[in-house]
Amino acid sequence: GKAGKKGPSDKEMDEYKQDFIDFDLNKDNQIDAQEVRSQFKGDLDQQELHQFFVDVDKDGTGTVTLKEYVDYAASLAAAPATA
Repeated sequence: GKAGKKGPSDKEMDEYKQDFIDFDLNKDNQIDAQEVRSQFKGDLDQQELHQFFVDVDKDGTGTVTLKEYVDYAASLAAAPATA
């Protein structure tokens, strides 16, 4: 990996935004637990869903904004992949 903290590229940003839009079923520009659950078709257990919100919902509102989602996705992309 390259040294220094760099934000996501424009291409990555577009992908993250598209993912966010896919999650945001009611188009209110935030993702709630219901939307996440329906997106994963019930493959997510309560614990995983809770952990996702702990990790992503930095301000603890119970909903994830585009900025929070992008920050999270970028941090995942920047993190070394664990096989």
